[in-house]
Amino acid sequence: MFGKNLRQAIEKRGISQTTAAELLQIRQPSFNYYCNLVKPPRDKTVRWLSLHLGIPCEELLDGAPPWLAKDAAGKYGGADPVWWNNLKRRWRRRENRTELELSIRVLFPDDADPIIAWLNGNNSA
Repeated sequence: MFGKNLRQAIEKRGISQTTAAELLQIRQPSFNYYCNLVKPPRDKTVRWLSLHLGIPCEELLDGAPPWLAKDAAGKYGGADPVWWNNLKRRWRRRENRTELELSIRVLFPDDADPIIAWLNGNNSA
């Protein structure tokens, strides 16, 4: 199912498998592997394909993946994977943490503590 969705998405956009492989900086046979998958690859790989090919994760997965937003249990995975990944990368640079924490507390007053816990590596946040 995943591979079928990926093939349909690139065809809809007029992108060949060769061009898609070039955009991803991988060989065409490697891209063909993704086009033949029944089950989706790891979340990180889905985000990578989505980002570099400009295809929404929902289109690749037949709906919103569980990590795409805050789920019912209050866990964060990110409304926009690129944004969340960039935030986490900046968080790792300790010199920016105070400013980032303040920004998070202003932007997400009700959810600041779970977000900061997630940034600190507590995946239960």
